[in-house]
Amino acid sequence: MKTHKILHFLRTGFLSIILFFILTISINAEIIIKSESKTFQGGLIRVFVVADEKIENLYVLLNTENGEKIGRFEGFKYDPGKIIGFTSRSSNIECMVAIISTGPTIQHGKYKAAVYINNEKSCRKEFTLSIEQKVFGRETITLNQNLSELRTDSSERRENESREINKLFATFNKDNVFTETTIVKPLTAEPCYITSKYGDVRRFIYKDGGAEGSIHNGIDFAAEHGSLILASASGKVVFAGDRLITGNSVIIEHLPGLYSMYYHLDKLYVIENMFVSKGATIGVLGKTGLATGPHLHWEIRNQKITVDPYFLISNPMIDKDKIISIIKNSFADIAEGR
Repeated sequence: MKTHKILHFLRTGFLSIILFFILTISINAEIIIKSESKTFQGGLIRVFVVADEKIENLYVLLNTENGEKIGRFEGFKYDPGKIIGFTSRSSNIECMVAIISTGPTIQHGKYKAAVYINNEKSCRKEFTLSIEQKVFGRETITLNQNLSELRTDSSERRENESREINKLFATFNKDNVFTETTIVKPLTAEPCYITSKYGDVRRFIYKDGGAEGSIHNGIDFAAEHGSLILASASGKVVFAGDRLITGNSVIIEHLPGLYSMYYHLDKLYVIENMFVSKGATIGVLGKTGLATGPHLHWEIRNQKITVDPYFLISNPMIDKDKIISIIKNSFADIAEGR
């Protein structure tokens, strides 16, 4: 009887020690969460999570100050070993990044971002973010009979193409981290003019006198027909083909959920599933689809929401300097193998 009690005590005591050890590891693990504090309408906010324990998943909820949900943004793993200056021991450091899109129509003001990791039911950290107002232009576009019919087309083909491209933009391939740099303008031809800017409020006038409004989701460049079109960043071609409205089109995946689009091309020089480098020629400028003249429509989307391309010309997709700063300040011993 006494032996049974002793064995029971040893078993329960040993389990208690294991549980205490696990909890101690979890409590003592270092998890650093950093975020940018402001952007503008159409800009991005990057959230960085760096830890010395395994991070399975990450997502960020963007809410108004009174708690109304604006959007959910998934995170993806980024290998700290890619950062120059740290040893292979940096593989012991976990890093994840989530990119928040704002879009051109979000109201400027204060918002809150709640960061969730490892399927936890409550947020690990909450940030207050500021989205600054940006002034967008206005333009009126008069369409001829053919373009009026094209824009008001309600055929099965157009519906299928819209459904397919929306499904593509909603695709989040968590392992597809192809680049982290800034992007480049997708053509170098001269002369080259911006005819429509990101976020412009458009009014289309149809041949029959009717009118309809929309928001311009990219940048239009007018240049000589046949000018070379370049990949704005390295990535994987996930679409290359003809569409009713956008004509000959190329879509490139750069990061999980982050895509660049090139519309109205005359010729395509890439095929689907091809990997392209930043600055590689992917086609030539044309006027296919809904186009009033030779031009390139260049667009970027992050997790379905459009992004001002000039934000990523000035800012990298992944800010490695911020990750380096976190590692140096909080995980130097691990990173340097001490």
